[in-house]
Amino acid sequence: MTAEKSKHLENSLKDSDDFSEIFDYFLTNFAEQPAFTQQSKKFKSPLIKELVSHTSAQIFNKIPIQITNMLLLNHERFGIIHGAGWVEAKLFNVFYCKRVNKGLLVITTGKSTEMARITPTPTKPAEQLGEDFIESVEDFSKHFKHQFPN
Repeated sequence: MTAEKSKHLENSLKDSDDFSEIFDYFLTNFAEQPAFTQQSKKFKSPLIKELVSHTSAQIFNKIPIQITNMLLLNHERFGIIHGAGWVEAKLFNVFYCKRVNKGLLVITTGKSTEMARITPTPTKPAEQLGEDFIESVEDFSKHFKHQFPN
């Protein structure tokens, strides 16, 4: 858990199409390190919840989507929001790197693991936003390398 590893994670989110490699790197170097979770603070984010909802709707091809027990944490030093919960009774993990405006959603469906890169697009000037995001909670679009990855 170093600044170099954080930079590597951010670059992977920007450049790599191998979502399982990105997720494994995040788990190994951040999520599985007790200090990372201990240094993170509980965090509420309508943006991340909306991203999980819209991305899950595409994965499950269903609207509305039921999200329960979502817990988000913010690690300020590395600029990473991370968390987990249940979507349509399936476990999900999500992390989002604020500095590169990208994240990864991973849903375990039982038969497979679905992964999607999440990238909100800002629609308001940064000075009008109330949180430390560069994107807008009200309107965004997602860009996926693989809409329904296996």
